[in-house]
Amino acid sequence: MEGVDKGWVFSGSRNFVTYTDLASKEYIFKVKASNDNHVWRDKYTRLKITILPPFWALWWFKGLFLMIVLVMIALGVKIWISRFKHKAINLQKTVEQRTEEIKKQKDELEKKQKEIEEQNGVLTVQQAELVLANATKTRLLSVVSHDVSNALSVIKYQHASLDNKIKQEENNEIKNLTLEMGKSLKHTSFLLQNLLQWSLNQLQSAKPFYIVVNLWEVVEENMDFFRAIARAKNISLINYVPKDTEVFADTNILNLVLRNLLSNAVKFTPQGTVRVSIEDQSETMLEVVIADTGIGMTDKQLMSVLGKDGYESTAGTANEKGTGLGLQLAKEYISKMNGQLNATSTPNKGSIFYFSLYKA
Repeated sequence: MEGVDKGWVFSGSRNFVTYTDLASKEYIFKVKASNDNHVWRDKYTRLKITILPPFWALWWFKGLFLMIVLVMIALGVKIWISRFKHKAINLQKTVEQRTEEIKKQKDELEKKQKEIEEQNGVLTVQQAELVLANATKTRLLSVVSHDVSNALSVIKYQHASLDNKIKQEENNEIKNLTLEMGKSLKHTSFLLQNLLQWSLNQLQSAKPFYIVVNLWEVVEENMDFFRAIARAKNISLINYVPKDTEVFADTNILNLVLRNLLSNAVKFTPQGTVRVSIEDQSETMLEVVIADTGIGMTDKQLMSVLGKDGYESTAGTANEKGTGLGLQLAKEYISKMNGQLNATSTPNKGSIFYFSLYKA
């Protein structure tokens, strides 16, 4: 092959020859043969071979490829410019909106600042009046607590002296009367404690102190407090709480809640039963249930009783007096132990109050 081989190439017995990586151009291929005696002929045969270039090496393909690249570049630049303009427009709109918002906020702030400055004078006067009112309320509470507590202490002392003298006598009727007077005195002390506890609760926020409490014992102690009144009204007080039931609670708060709920149950039950029981809520919680067979309440009355400030004094079935603070105190103190007082009631059938406690 001219331009490829440096001279004649002996192919032996092969009747073909292979060339690779030939450039795209015309070539002259020469062939010479020999006879069986290995005598070579002087003449040879010439073949003209033309190697065509691949399509991607042709001028029209290169031009088309260059044109496509240029079009793509132009489109890319156009798209980039369009996006840039769109972003610029959006940014300008955002800046204008934010500027308008800031202007409005500035105007509102200036307006509010003027209002605050005008109210500052009023608030200063009101604050001074509030400080004076709180100081007066605290002093009044201290005076009332001291004076009433002293008066009750005198009555308790006189009752104790009278009780000691009567014990030496054989008049059972007078002894029973003295016993009832003592229970009435305890009831009066209980009402006073409610008033004082509620007042203190308005003045300060005390945190519960949790300990392990035997619930049966606490219920029994509070039922003992009302047994004389319950007997007089032919009411049976029943403690269904198992004797080994223990809970985590603040003893003072639990006593106050049970006293008030039992007091209301006895107060609004003409005769029948008042019972305390428990129900399991979960592995960690139980529910204390105080149920009575009293006069019950309508839905409107129940909503009023459970409302935020919806309490008022109502006479009991035996015309018992009260302050109207019992349920309000119970709700507030149950809330302090992360609980909630709930109730259901049916007129002329009775009421059920219940709240949750942590198991010990």
